[in-house]
Amino acid sequence: MASRRDNKILESKVILLGEQRVGKSSIINRFINDQFDPDSKPTSIGGNQQAYSDKIIQVFNGGKIKINLWDTAGQEIFSSIVSVYYKSAQAAIVVFDLTDRSTINKAHKWIQEVQNNNEKNDCKIILVGNKYDKNNERQIKTEEGQEIAKQYKIKYYETSAKNSYNIKELFSDLAEELYTDNKNATKKPSRITIDNFKKQKDTKSKEDSSCSC
Repeated sequence: MASRRDNKILESKVILLGEQRVGKSSIINRFINDQFDPDSKPTSIGGNQQAYSDKIIQVFNGGKIKINLWDTAGQEIFSSIVSVYYKSAQAAIVVFDLTDRSTINKAHKWIQEVQNNNEKNDCKIILVGNKYDKNNERQIKTEEGQEIAKQYKIKYYETSAKNSYNIKELFSDLAEELYTDNKNATKKPSRITIDNFKKQKDTKSKEDSSCSC
């Protein structure tokens, strides 16, 4: 019989990064609502648009995890605000537009920002080339995205928020990894606690042995 702890819904914060109009909000909308809005406007931090969404995913062994998705504006003017989004993020999805070469060039900046703002160096980074449906307008080859992913030792996906290509696969794979990481973290004993206990024990033993009664 499964314990209550086994039925607990784990949670993970995931941030989406990239230049404006690469399709970050559309990817979220497709994943959360299975919808695509061709008239979607760029996200504006502090504006009326919602920059946060969440969805519960069931993983391979019946466990569940809530993915908390944070969208960012992608504008340089918001760079200082965006840094707040990195805090406690367990994964970052860096998105570029397959039809706009300038966005893949700037993907390096976003990846490096995640690395620089992630103190524990435990934030998973995924590179995503979006707008796969616009093959006739494509400027970036699959091999180029794969090469960047190889450089940073991260995963690479090509997606289409418009026709949902690879959206489910992207988030299903990520959910599996995050669930496993979170589950292992709850089982892993605190090394600091154990080490501190040993130090305290050793100190106590030395004090007892040096006692002059």
